[in-house]
Amino acid sequence: MNMLGDLDINSFVLLFILIIIEVISTNFIQSYINNKNIIYIISGCSGYLIVGILFYYYLLYYKGSLAIGNILWQVCNVLLVTLLSVLYYKEKLSYKQIIGIILIILGFILV
Repeated sequence: MNMLGDLDINSFVLLFILIIIEVISTNFIQSYINNKNIIYIISGCSGYLIVGILFYYYLLYYKGSLAIGNILWQVCNVLLVTLLSVLYYKEKLSYKQIIGIILIILGFILV
């Protein structure tokens, strides 16, 4: 078994869609905070509802451990949301945050 467990094509596609929808939903919620447009918060919350449903199906297809499946999801989500915040929202990362992200990646590799 490799680091990703038994990640077949079904679970990989679901994981990819799950992460993209979660990042978009996070972006909608951040947009609501910045603009107070009710459409953004409704879209963000609806996206998170879809994320919950997709995670259920992801767990049905993924044959690896629950812990590894969740780690895959969370690490990818943290990295993509960080990229979004730095590239789109022009947020700056502190050295402590950069070290934290490096530790997340190293922790994922060690698991």
